Amino acid sequence: MPSITEVADYWSNRCLRCDAPVYTCVECWKSTDPGEDGRRHPDCPHACHDFDHARYHTFCDSGEPECLACSQFLGVTPEVWEAWAEDDHDLSQDQGPYGPGDDRFTGRLLLMFGDEATAQNTGPFCRRCWTYLKPRAVTLDWLCEFRDRKAGAFQPDSLSEWLPDKVRRFYEIDTSEKMRAALEDPVKRAERERVIDLMMDAYHTWLRKAYRKVAAPSRYISDPVKEEVFERDGGQCVKCGSTRGLQYDHVIPYSRGGSNSAANIQLLCGDCNRAKSDTFVS
Repeated sequence: MPSITEVADYWSNRCLRCDAPVYTCVECWKSTDPGEDGRRHPDCPHACHDFDHARYHTFCDSGEPECLACSQFLGVTPEVWEAWAEDDHDLSQDQGPYGPGDDRFTGRLLLMFGDEATAQNTGPFCRRCWTYLKPRAVTLDWLCEFRDRKAGAFQPDSLSEWLPDKVRRFYEIDTSEKMRAALEDPVKRAERERVIDLMMDAYHTWLRKAYRKVAAPSRYISDPVKEEVFERDGGQCVKCGSTRGLQYDHVIPYSRGGSNSAANIQLLCGDCNRAKSDTFVS
């Protein structure tokens, strides 16, 4: 598996619908000189420029990743935590999302598609999403279905579908004063944490209902399909003609729902396959 930092860097500020950077790719960023204001303003053709895709954007710093499915904040990477310590932060007092001095990265990494784990096909997920998605094939289109459903989760009609009555009653009588009191009382704090845990379980169960309707495809390319593709492409890379290091590549990537039929498989050498992976935009 790649490191947490490598995965966080790749998925930081990325559009799940386009499988592209939100603002600019690394290559366009490096090839653009700073303007008069000292900032770079690259005109990147590889980035997502669709404002309607806002819900699919992973708005997370590279050192503070979020769950790709439900967008829950997962904590910080070890490098960020070390940088905070070097800046003389009193980490024993800082009130982070997981309490004073808690440096845990609470997320889990999951190989979503493909056979060899890289930052491009490995994603960060919260515990609940990881547990549900691990035995299933994951595509970016299906993660977008999670985001679509999440966008309407807290509308009045939707709340009545998934929010347990016990949780609703708890928050109806809750006030800021009671909240502060609960943080000081171990018994009340434990009850509050139990209610929040119950709410998150119900929320995730409702969130993934749309996912259940989709049958998970197999990543496996059968031998007859491989033989057909090899013969059709003449045993060489369809891009450069190389006969070394050949790989069976999905024309429409598996992550975008591409099939394993011969019509969607082509022969590419390793260099051409990697170049395609770096520049593909739906």
